[in-house]
Amino acid sequence: AALAECLDQSAAFGFLSGRHDPSAGAVVDSNEGVPFTTVRVEHALPEGAEHSEELLYRLADIRPSAEVAAGRAPLATATLALFSDGGAVLAVSASHAVLDGEALMRFVSEWVR
Repeated sequence: AALAECLDQSAAFGFLSGRHDPSAGAVVDSNEGVPFTTVRVEHALPEGAEHSEELLYRLADIRPSAEVAAGRAPLATATLALFSDGGAVLAVSASHAVLDGEALMRFVSEWVR
């Protein structure tokens, strides 16, 4: 719950709570927020899986870029997977139109502080 609350309060990246407005050609403040999902996984986090791109792609809530561009999908999403052994993985997806890799890493670092 704390991660989800902090996500809503991440002022430096507040634009992520908006949506793309194709008619304006810009992100508008729709105040719809960044969808945050928590899932419980009924098995242990596999050894070394915290660095697995395959696992991240399976957990991430990646929206189609056409839907994001049309303003029908969020600019970013977050999924927290809680494994039965106490392990956890945070998968964050964001449109490259608003965050490149470096900015995404900066966002996640600021958010989890």
